[in-house]
Amino acid sequence: MLILIFISSCAFQSRSDNVEIVKVKEMESIKELEGISFVKSSDTNSLDLKYLKNFKNIIRNINLQEISKWAINEMKNYKLPENFIDNISLEGFYKKEKDITYFFKSIELPTHSPLVKRFLYIGFNYKDSKLKKIIITIQGYAEE
Repeated sequence: MLILIFISSCAFQSRSDNVEIVKVKEMESIKELEGISFVKSSDTNSLDLKYLKNFKNIIRNINLQEISKWAINEMKNYKLPENFIDNISLEGFYKKEKDITYFFKSIELPTHSPLVKRFLYIGFNYKDSKLKKIIITIQGYAEE
C-alpha cells in the first residue's frame, strides 16, 4: 500500500514559543504515539529541513545520559558534535487527524558493546501545523 502525504500545501511554522521537549528513555515506547500507525518514508522532497537547524543548540544541550539505559558510562561526558544534524534522515511519520510527528535518525551514539548500534532519534510533533513537541530518544539494535 502506498501512502502519500502532501506537506507542501501546509505552512508549518519553524519556531514556537511553547515547544515542549520530551525525552524518552532508550528503547521505550513513546506515550504520545501509542496506538498510531507508523508510515515508513524517506521522501523529504516536500519537507523543509532548514527548520531543524533552529533547534540544533536545544538538542545539543540535552543530557543524553539521562535517557540512556545501557551505555550510561559511555554517555557520561558525551556531547553531540556540532555537525550531528548534517546527515539526518527521515525514517517516517505518525499521523492522526491534524497531528503529525516526523521521526529523523541522526548520528550513531557511543555504545557499551561492539555488537550494539545506537542512534539518536528526533521527532518533531505538529498539531494544526504548529510545532508543539520535540521528542528525543535513543533506538538501536544488536548485530549478530
